[in-house]
Amino acid sequence: MAAPINFHVRVKIFFENFAVQPTWLLLDQKDTRTIKKLCKIIYKNFIGEKTHLELYLENCRIPQWESTRILHDNDIIFVRALEKRTQNERLMH
Repeated sequence: MAAPINFHVRVKIFFENFAVQPTWLLLDQKDTRTIKKLCKIIYKNFIGEKTHLELYLENCRIPQWESTRILHDNDIIFVRALEKRTQNERLMH
């Protein structure tokens, strides 16, 4: 018999340029399938203003189209507000 699949992941979130304390978030990967959807949850629940966010894991940016399956229990995610830049400038950083 196969082991049950766990779709819940607990991650710690640090906010780099927001006045928000670090927090734990229990992520349901069945409902939140992409990093883009996770960003929407973060600014809805913690930031309150709609801004473009970038998430980083182990000092690497996680693309918006990436699956949340890249995240594992106890991962630390850094959240940054993205400044208004062109797409070419973002790709170079």
